[in-house]
Amino acid sequence: MKKKDIDLSMLEHAGNDIIDELVPFSSESERIKKRAFSMSEKKFRDMSENFESSSNNTVRGVETYHRPVWYRPLCAAAAVAIIAGGAGAFRLLKNGGSGSSIVPASEINEPQENEVVEPYEAETTAEVSTTVEYAPPTEEEMRALFDEYFPVFIEALYFDASDRIDPEGKNADSVTLLMYYNDKSFFAEGGDTTGLTEVGDSYYSPETYYKLNDPRFSSIEELRDYYGKYFTNVDDYLYIGTDLSEYNDGDLVISEDQSHPWIIEYRGDLYALRHLKPSLTADMWDEEVLSDKSFYVSGTSFTWERISKIYEEDIGQQAIGADLNFVRDDEGNWKLENFDLPVERYNINKDYAACDVPMIEDFSQVVDEQMILDNACAYARDFCGVENSDNAIRSYETVNELPEYYYHVTEEFIYNSNWYKVYFNTDDDAILGPLALYLDENGTVFGTDIRE
Repeated sequence: MKKKDIDLSMLEHAGNDIIDELVPFSSESERIKKRAFSMSEKKFRDMSENFESSSNNTVRGVETYHRPVWYRPLCAAAAVAIIAGGAGAFRLLKNGGSGSSIVPASEINEPQENEVVEPYEAETTAEVSTTVEYAPPTEEEMRALFDEYFPVFIEALYFDASDRIDPEGKNADSVTLLMYYNDKSFFAEGGDTTGLTEVGDSYYSPETYYKLNDPRFSSIEELRDYYGKYFTNVDDYLYIGTDLSEYNDGDLVISEDQSHPWIIEYRGDLYALRHLKPSLTADMWDEEVLSDKSFYVSGTSFTWERISKIYEEDIGQQAIGADLNFVRDDEGNWKLENFDLPVERYNINKDYAACDVPMIEDFSQVVDEQMILDNACAYARDFCGVENSDNAIRSYETVNELPEYYYHVTEEFIYNSNWYKVYFNTDDDAILGPLALYLDENGTVFGTDIRE
């Protein structure tokens, strides 16, 4: 029978007694009706559980979700309609309750007088956010954190142990081990392998570790705990090994990761390589500060950058930045996550404090030193009579000051204290003195030393 063959017009003015005769579930068969409702409710419950368990989408957020009060009854009614079908469903919808809030008969309890019936609220599995909201730190707080962490950062980055070991003492406590140096491929084009030990495809070199006298820590675990107060990952800054107590002096240490640690634990104490003091120390950043400010500030992270002008021999004036990136850990403590140490030749015309991005993202024009040397050679060859000038370069350096007297080639050059001085070997050096040319960062030759 097709749907269009069903004629329900006869029911428009029918009484309940006629409908009861047509419907398989008669009004006197309460037990059958309850069973149908029970089956429909079970069907709905199974469908709901299967839907929730098979869904790949997870609702996340902080707001609790409530289904409409009619959601569950309507689904139950739909399930009953599927089971009963046809005219049975029509009877159910006609007598099953008021409005659209159709509740299975097994759950219906007549409310007592003045009793308030609470609407149904479905359970929710939405996650409640427990994230702590932090206010952004102030400039003073961020500067104080930088001042506290920066010396520790510099110490860990280079781990200068020279003042905490006694390599020259009569009773110097040390152990020498053969540690991984490099693969053979590193020496493919030649190289000095004197003193190295060949093992398989690698070379190993003798390294002497000295007992570390540091009251802050005496074991690998204590060292990690100490620096862990400052860094999110200690191994990003320190090359830490393991306990090598099983080895004797002169033994070969082969590790799977081909490590060459700076610090090891040896028979109950910490031992460290003797590192020379780095050319840059934390104090040098305080001498002539060009910029000192924060970037990208939020309640859980920020970057503090300090740029200083530092003079280095044979290099000249440099603008060196220290960019430390801080984050909050799960306990709300600030930790140093990563860093950048950008450097460029100091530009007298640049206002470093006015930059709106960190220095690592706003380098000045990089000087092409090969261009400088090529231009110097061309000038020396064409105007100074230097034969084979490409092979006659003695040395070159950057200078920030010009001599009081020198021969001016041109007055049209960049006057910014960033100049190159290129020295040449000539046949006349013994008579006329050395030949030196001055060039700006564009490679313009603007002066030479006066020769005798």
